[in-house]
Amino acid sequence: MKEDALKAERGEVTKQYVTCQNNRIKGLLYEYFGDRDIKEIDYALMDDFRTELFRRGLSNSTVKLHFSTLSKVLNYAQRYKLLDIPPVKPTIKQEDNARGFFNIREYLALRRASHRLLGTSHGISQKDDGKKAAGQPLRRVIVTEEIMYAIPFMVYSFIRPTDLKTMKHKHIEIRSGARGDYLYMPIPETKKHDKPITSLPRAAYYYRRLRDYQEKRGLADDDHFLFVPDMENRTYAYRYLTRQFDVLLEAIAGQLTGDGDKTLYSLRHTSIMFRLIYGGEINLLTLARNARTSVAMIERFYASRLQGSMMVNELHAKK
Repeated sequence: MKEDALKAERGEVTKQYVTCQNNRIKGLLYEYFGDRDIKEIDYALMDDFRTELFRRGLSNSTVKLHFSTLSKVLNYAQRYKLLDIPPVKPTIKQEDNARGFFNIREYLALRRASHRLLGTSHGISQKDDGKKAAGQPLRRVIVTEEIMYAIPFMVYSFIRPTDLKTMKHKHIEIRSGARGDYLYMPIPETKKHDKPITSLPRAAYYYRRLRDYQEKRGLADDDHFLFVPDMENRTYAYRYLTRQFDVLLEAIAGQLTGDGDKTLYSLRHTSIMFRLIYGGEINLLTLARNARTSVAMIERFYASRLQGSMMVNELHAKK
């Protein structure tokens, strides 16, 4: 844990990563292995641990995370000669949990809701997290123009939701193309991807509207953040947007399909899916590079819900 804390100070890992690792170590790992000598931990004991985690109802991905942290502990012990060879670990099948995307009807409903509810105040209640009872009032959220612009901006720019809290106006350059203006965006690195993103033309329109809105507030200088620039705590600024988005989701809940859970991240899935379904022919590698991901990730997650019925014209096309 101290080693991770030092890495965070050097900027090698995030503070959030360290917190998650510490919580797993001090939680279930210490509960199960805390009274064991490190050399006692073998395949059989870890297999029992895996069974216990599943018995408690943890998902495959959560179980894998616990075993990843356990591996770090064992490897640390080996480096400091407390353990000769780390034991073989049981395998945990990885189940892909691709988020849903918004189809055209749902996307339009979301956009209309952002306009209809602009300026309205809504109560946010505690969700059942296993520790606190659901339904307890937490705070009130006001739907702002920023979420109204953030939704189409994300869909036309391929960005990740977390980019909303780091993007500044100095990261945006409006360029002219054959199909109109578009955005060239050398935004901060995310998930070890640092190549600039090129938006679709429509993103330039919503960026201009967003900047006009921020200029009226005196918050549109190059070093100002695009979204919620008046909040210095960027983690809280991101939550401020996600809570507004949750309000909109609740407002259109009856119009959503059961095709995967819908979250703010679904807008990124929507961006890639719309380009695949409605855009012209494009090299998948080009799309992946521009969206700061890989072809494998697009095929495994983003396009996992792509069906032939969504692309009838392309399937029936002739040379």
